[in-house]
Amino acid sequence: MVRGEDIPDYDAIVIGAGLTGIYQTFLLDQEGMKVLGIEAGKDVGGTWFWNRYPGCRLDTESYAYGYLASSGIIPDWNWSENFAGQPELLRYANAAADAMDVRRLYKFQTRVTAAHYQQRENVWKVTRDDNEVVTCRYLISATGPLSASRMPDIKGIGSFKGESFHSSRWSTRQDGSQDSIDFTGSGVGREADPDRSSFWRKARADGNQLLRNLQQGLRSSRRYREEPIQEVTPTGIRTSERDYDLDVVIYATGFDAVTGSLDRIDIRGKDNTKLKDVWADGPTTYLGLQARGFPNFFTLVGPHNGSAFCNIGVCGALQVEWVTRMLAYLRQKACRIRNPRKKPRTSGQTRFTRTLRARY
Repeated sequence: MVRGEDIPDYDAIVIGAGLTGIYQTFLLDQEGMKVLGIEAGKDVGGTWFWNRYPGCRLDTESYAYGYLASSGIIPDWNWSENFAGQPELLRYANAAADAMDVRRLYKFQTRVTAAHYQQRENVWKVTRDDNEVVTCRYLISATGPLSASRMPDIKGIGSFKGESFHSSRWSTRQDGSQDSIDFTGSGVGREADPDRSSFWRKARADGNQLLRNLQQGLRSSRRYREEPIQEVTPTGIRTSERDYDLDVVIYATGFDAVTGSLDRIDIRGKDNTKLKDVWADGPTTYLGLQARGFPNFFTLVGPHNGSAFCNIGVCGALQVEWVTRMLAYLRQKACRIRNPRKKPRTSGQTRFTRTLRARY
């Protein structure tokens, strides 16, 4: 560790306004640090802001997920369901953001396009899609493990004249009542079976005609699975067997999981080294929080990170608290750099990564 003298625009920049991101921003602000949050969406919520498809809900019990309620941030919060649905989870995120007063610290509807470490100044230079450039001492990603949606590489995908979208960007205009709908993606078959899928078992009969419409559509869509899609046409989809005229195409084609959101940012560490190149053969990290050669860069709920494979609502928050204590300690001791050491513990990061790969 070394001591630095340059003063950046911010002590820390947090990328993402999901539950983990807003809690990290709040705690650093409480520590007296100057913090900027950057979020692509219009408001807080993260996965619960973006994912609004029918049946979207928790797969763990609400009380176990709701750390911000149990920890005293929003002590009066009461869950209406054992497994809360997306609308309630978004209300929960908004209530927490209100209680923590974090929106004032965020720049919404803004993406980070690049983050380059400046060795001489020991700061991160962060470029946004509004062409603004800001600097920070600590760069913290809270972009989520399933935020980078993946569209299929299908001929003619841009030619379709109807409505089309990825399932994680569900159209609020879509009620499915009169439309001919196609779901494209390997996960469709599993969700199409109402006897096996918890997705459908949890669908409420008290009011979601859309689910009934989509169930019927999905039953018929199973015939596509043995008809490879050749191309998307202006009026629908052409398979190896025939053309299907459609009103809506929904791409349930998954995500570039865990590292995808970071790959889409031009992140460069020491000696202008690209994180994407370093991780080309798979991520290498220390404790799932840092990568050697990228000082003061922290990946919350990222690769090799226990929070990514845990109850994120709780584990992500506990990780935020640990990072906050560490940064507060560094600040107290006037230390400016935190990076896994190359010497004398060169093998520490390597051993950690090898252990994870061997086990999982």
